[in-house]
Amino acid sequence: MSQKLKDKPLSPKVQAAALGARVVTGTHTTTADLSGFDERIQRALNAAWEKKALELTVLDLREIASFTDFFVIATGTNKRQVQAISDEVVDELKRSGTRAARVEGYQNAEWILVDYGDFVVHVF
Repeated sequence: MSQKLKDKPLSPKVQAAALGARVVTGTHTTTADLSGFDERIQRALNAAWEKKALELTVLDLREIASFTDFFVIATGTNKRQVQAISDEVVDELKRSGTRAARVEGYQNAEWILVDYGDFVVHVF
């Protein structure tokens, strides 16, 4: 991925989708400010978006869970895309110096969990 793409700010579509808003063709229902999210979460969202992930969502669990702070959720349309989304998230974060603590479910690709400690990426 080029340096331009890596440092590109989140598009309004990604911002809206990341907060659970539905993205309608060409428009979005809300513009959300994701500047409060950790840069690693923003990179994970951009990586998933680059692989055409659907229904990007970030759940803030800081008030209700002690095992992680955020869930990043992405949906793919088939097993191959689910693996591609997971691969891109792992690769992008690895390039920026963050390695996953563990990856589960990759072979079956029905639900891939990528654990980064303070946030967990789920790809369905």
